[in-house]
Amino acid sequence: MDEVFHIPQAQHYCRGHFGVWDPKLTTPPGLYLISMVPASLLSMLGPHPCSPEFLRTTNWALSLLLFWTIHGLIKRLRPAQSAIAATTLSLSLFPVSFFLYHMYYTDTASLLF
Repeated sequence: MDEVFHIPQAQHYCRGHFGVWDPKLTTPPGLYLISMVPASLLSMLGPHPCSPEFLRTTNWALSLLLFWTIHGLIKRLRPAQSAIAATTLSLSLFPVSFFLYHMYYTDTASLLF
């Protein structure tokens, strides 16, 4: 995937180098800006909060927010449905999205926002 391009770009943003841009990237910098929030808070605790592992954790956290967003939408749109939890789980674990939750890629943030 494009993780090899997204991780270095996010690391530039974490260092405050907003003028650096990889021309191979075609997406807006939203995911990088989202990743900067917890990274700036955690920079006091560790030497490098923008490691690839930490950046992947950002997508994992966004997937949890996406789960609760889907759950809320289903409850609002179909309040009489009896299997709200099962439907939410089914949509959240949709195979195309599920595998991207574990990588630093823009699709999870795009679905959420």
